[in-house]
Amino acid sequence: MTEQHSSPKSVLSSQRLFRALWIANTASNIGTFMQSVGSAWLMTSLSASPLTVALLQTATSLSIVLLALPAGALADVFDRRRLLLITHYFMLVVAATLTLLTLTGFITPSILLLLTFLLGVGAAVSLPSAMGSAMELVPKPDAQHVITLGGISINIGFAVGPILGGLVVAAYGPWSVFMLNALSFVGLIIFHQRWHRSPYSGQLPPERVVG
Repeated sequence: MTEQHSSPKSVLSSQRLFRALWIANTASNIGTFMQSVGSAWLMTSLSASPLTVALLQTATSLSIVLLALPAGALADVFDRRRLLLITHYFMLVVAATLTLLTLTGFITPSILLLLTFLLGVGAAVSLPSAMGSAMELVPKPDAQHVITLGGISINIGFAVGPILGGLVVAAYGPWSVFMLNALSFVGLIIFHQRWHRSPYSGQLPPERVVG
């Protein structure tokens, strides 16, 4: 009897729910990298200081460094689906606020840095729950492919997002990519609103968030 081995491609084609989530995640990744282009472009127009532009990357990476461990604990303590809905709604509101402030001319370097940091907070908190939820959508033997496909999704965002972001910013201005980034969370919100998962029951006790 010939043993059949799955592949990332076969998992993506055969697992309908996972495919829908992967597409939504990829759209969001593209929006995130478009946002990065728009933020850098906007900051250079708001301030001539190279330091403020460099601080944009720091604002994103700092939130990930600070929240990596607490976010993993939150993914164990709280229902992942609800946590993801909260974080995606949060990031949509932050991105929409950035869009409105930029469009109306009330944006400042400090506000841009703050909103960029808040988007990083949302991404950092959602990452462990997002990975865990994706794992639930495929058979256990295929879990390794979830990691591979997650990396592919990020690489697509990294390759496509800056190009699209540059074109859109050049044509319409930075506010337009902020708006598109806000809209990129809609697919993830719809997916997690419609997805009915069984209650999480890990074999290990949940991690403590503090103490």
